[in-house]
Amino acid sequence: MQSYNDYRLHYTQMDFGFEDEFVNVFPRTGYLVATLFVGASVHCKFMNYSKQEFLQNRLYLTGLFSQSSLFMSMNGYWKCYFFMVHPVIGYHILKTPMTELVDRRVAVSDVLNVNNNILRKLEENELIDSLDSEYFDQFFQNTLPDKDVFLKDPIYYAINQIIKNDGKVCVEELAKQYCMSQRTLQRQFLLKVGLCPQAYARIWKIKHAMELIQGNPKMSLSEVAFKAGYYDVAHLSHDFKNRVALPPSQLNNAMNPLTKRYLNIKPLA
Repeated sequence: MQSYNDYRLHYTQMDFGFEDEFVNVFPRTGYLVATLFVGASVHCKFMNYSKQEFLQNRLYLTGLFSQSSLFMSMNGYWKCYFFMVHPVIGYHILKTPMTELVDRRVAVSDVLNVNNNILRKLEENELIDSLDSEYFDQFFQNTLPDKDVFLKDPIYYAINQIIKNDGKVCVEELAKQYCMSQRTLQRQFLLKVGLCPQAYARIWKIKHAMELIQGNPKMSLSEVAFKAGYYDVAHLSHDFKNRVALPPSQLNNAMNPLTKRYLNIKPLA
């Protein structure tokens, strides 16, 4: 964990060594994912919707996934740092519509309006091998918004309400709770999250089902479906097929340590 002003940044460091191509599955998460690759032989790319390779010493931000899981191809020897960012905090950092990041990964320095000179120095410094660097310290200190900016934003709290309830929310009630029309709520979600409230809530509903399966290997799928808010196992299986790309019965076997750590990182707060 690193501290910047009033923020706490929880991140995971992973060291990789793959001589042959390795394709890993990353289920959808309700947070933006920031990634930094370090190493001379980095070969990593999305298989879903962009086959451009990640470059070393460049900070990337992956938007929310609207379809299925993310499949990532890797090989080479390198180190990777990644951390999660609340969508509304990400919006107030980048000041760009989050719809432009859905199903995409972008280099932060390409979309950031200010302070990208510091980030450019980081990207050009081939000796950097950690988030604990003077460049990152300057970048975060100068770029992270004052917390009052998003603590006064009702969409920040609407998202937290969805997370708290594992996606089991009524959009109409959510709009009433934060004193806005459903139309305004939809428009604000598209701007600051990239997805409509219903689609965003479903991410957390599926994630809760995955947590139930992982934490309770002997629990029946019928009970998982009931606890996660699904009508029956058929609806649960349908969501897994279309949005996780794995059947629920195979989830535990498919969850390697890399994927588990990816799903369990605490967001920037």
